[in-house]
Amino acid sequence: MKINMKKGIIALVAVMLVAVVGFIISPMSKQAGDKTITITIVNDETNETLLQNKELKTDAESLGEVLVEYQDELQLEASESEYGLYITGFLGLSAKDNGAAGPWWMYSYESPSQDLQMPIGQAPGVDSLMIHDGDRVVFSYTTETGW
Repeated sequence: MKINMKKGIIALVAVMLVAVVGFIISPMSKQAGDKTITITIVNDETNETLLQNKELKTDAESLGEVLVEYQDELQLEASESEYGLYITGFLGLSAKDNGAAGPWWMYSYESPSQDLQMPIGQAPGVDSLMIHDGDRVVFSYTTETGW
């Protein structure tokens, strides 16, 4: 009887040890930022590049999630709308009060892994765009609509 109890305690300790080691190692094995996307921000009105090929590492699914994740660094100005995240500013350049005449913030998107390019006016809302490792996005302060 004592031998069976001793074996049971040893088995229980072994199971607990495996669980604790697994719990400690699993978060360490996943590296933050499994995807890297490149962002460029330009002011088409003055032909000025505000941010050139900035690599952002993320585990986010959508472009909108990446922007929110890096909102402080990008000095993102945005609000939620019925269509998702509505961008009104980057890096201190705001389109908030520009109205229908613009300029506004638009973006183009390139995904080499998907062999996909979307010029300004063809890319969906940032919350709808699912990102992939190696994607490139150019945000433009522009009156260009792509239509």
